[in-house]
Amino acid sequence: MKLRFPAIIFYTDRLSKGTGGLTIAFFIMIRAKYRDTDEGIHQHELCHVRRWFAITFLSLINMAPLPFFFPLPWAWAALSLSLFVYPLLYLIPRFRQREEAAAYRTQLQYSPATTNRDYYSALYAKFISEDYGLNISKEEALKLLE
Repeated sequence: MKLRFPAIIFYTDRLSKGTGGLTIAFFIMIRAKYRDTDEGIHQHELCHVRRWFAITFLSLINMAPLPFFFPLPWAWAALSLSLFVYPLLYLIPRFRQREEAAAYRTQLQYSPATTNRDYYSALYAKFISEDYGLNISKEEALKLLE
């Protein structure tokens, strides 16, 4: 386990086959073989964490007035729901598409060599089009990465 603000990173091989990393809120799990070799995957997952924090913060701000209008137990329950706004939004294919494109664009900045940018763009477009249930073509995914 390694602490990197704003995330806690666990290195493990207990991930689905073909998965290099997974983020839940501010907890990141990355396949152990990428621990010291792939800064791109770290930045990809950290991008998800930063976006989770931003949406959670905005949700909290929007729900902050609730205790003034509702009894405290209900208001606190509603405030705690703000932690789940990002995962609920992630269920929407258009939102998931935007989030993954942003994370892969970030990862692309850390590709091993800029001369291989086309290779990595094509690879990440393949991941976006095939691995997230978005029903988009590889060409559409490539446009998202631009």
